[in-house]
Amino acid sequence: MATNSDKLLRVENLVLHFRTTVGVVQAVDGIDFSLDSNRAVVILGESGCGKTSLAKAILRLLPRNVAKYSGKVYLNGTDVMAFNDEEFRQNVRWVGMSLVPQAAMNALNPVIRVGDQVAEPAMIHLGVKKEEALNLARQMFQHVGVPEEKKKKRSTWPGKCSSMSVFPKISWRVIRLNSLVACGSA
Repeated sequence: MATNSDKLLRVENLVLHFRTTVGVVQAVDGIDFSLDSNRAVVILGESGCGKTSLAKAILRLLPRNVAKYSGKVYLNGTDVMAFNDEEFRQNVRWVGMSLVPQAAMNALNPVIRVGDQVAEPAMIHLGVKKEEALNLARQMFQHVGVPEEKKKKRSTWPGKCSSMSVFPKISWRVIRLNSLVACGSA
């Protein structure tokens, strides 16, 4: 039997309930699953069923109206729910795991070229110079399958690459060398 340390991600009895004007909404209610390294898990469901709330609960991207938030989340065998907010921010969120939101293109700055935005995390978090970071960005675009004819889009503006809108954000997250990337609907 696999142990917590054998799994990239293990979620146990994760609960996230919200307070609303009409009562408490049980967006995530006792979820359990695990994920091995180099594997994917797909969460399917109707609109509004809690898929995004689950991803945000794992990443502690919580709104102010939380009524209940509990459970265990292990990343590479470490109980990250035991971390205080600052430890979680420094060691987990955007470092060990990230979220590519629905409508990822909306998260890009429209006045900064896509390649520069994908390269920026490497300069900040890996301490590399811009030229090396842009080279990493090119590699990440290739890694996530940007078609050869679209690769020139790295040097263009976000509004000019709508047909590949999710690739810049996936590349931006992967370039940070995260262990786990949660994606909204594509």
